[in-house]
Amino acid sequence: MVLPEQRFWEVDLLRGCAIVLMIIYHTFYDLDLLGNFSFAVNQGKLWIIGRSSAVLFIYTAGIALGLSYSRYRLKHPENRNPWHKYVKRGIRIFFWGSLITLVSWFAYPSMPIIFGILHFLGISIIIAYPLIEKKHANLIVAGVVIAIGFYLKTIRVPNDWFLWLGVHSTSFQTLDYFPLLPWFGLVLIGIATSNHLYPAYERRFNIPDMTGFAPVRLLTAMGKRSLAMYLLHQPAIILVLYLLGLIRFPFSF
Repeated sequence: MVLPEQRFWEVDLLRGCAIVLMIIYHTFYDLDLLGNFSFAVNQGKLWIIGRSSAVLFIYTAGIALGLSYSRYRLKHPENRNPWHKYVKRGIRIFFWGSLITLVSWFAYPSMPIIFGILHFLGISIIIAYPLIEKKHANLIVAGVVIAIGFYLKTIRVPNDWFLWLGVHSTSFQTLDYFPLLPWFGLVLIGIATSNHLYPAYERRFNIPDMTGFAPVRLLTAMGKRSLAMYLLHQPAIILVLYLLGLIRFPFSF
């Protein structure tokens, strides 16, 4: 049995893998955007790497949300409705996304990040709360959300008021875009995974302990600090590439 204070290393491992894929993708993205290089970042292998990172990141966020709720219920059985905890968490993550929006507006005024992955995750944590204990219902709702999201991708409207849902104008440009539809469906699949495989904060399947391997320890350490890694990886990549003379600095003073 895993104690409430402990973590499931395999979940952190998946998040660590998502971070590594994200670093690889954004390195080539920055070289293409800020340097004299031409990489097909929106197609082919690089696109697959970038999308794989996003899928893993969002899916494990759903798993972590389910685990967090189970852990909280074990530690605080008297509080059966800790909705305030997840509202605060969602607002905090949305706030970090808003800071990224502010920075991107100065660096790339023609395509700022309006509703990126942190905005999406912040809102998702809040609106997922009513379904956080569900198993099969989450999968059904996820299927509907994903289907509607893919349909909305074919629609264009005159303005961008509902871009957070997945509907935007033809002129909309941004560096990072994760609307609720269809991506919220992936969060719900992650929650359902947690409720099926880790009910009451217990692992219901056997897996060999691989934490003795150095690469696994490194990836799990990264996964434990996924938000910090997300916030810091782009400035670090840009700084390194700039010092190597491979890109120009995105800000002009």
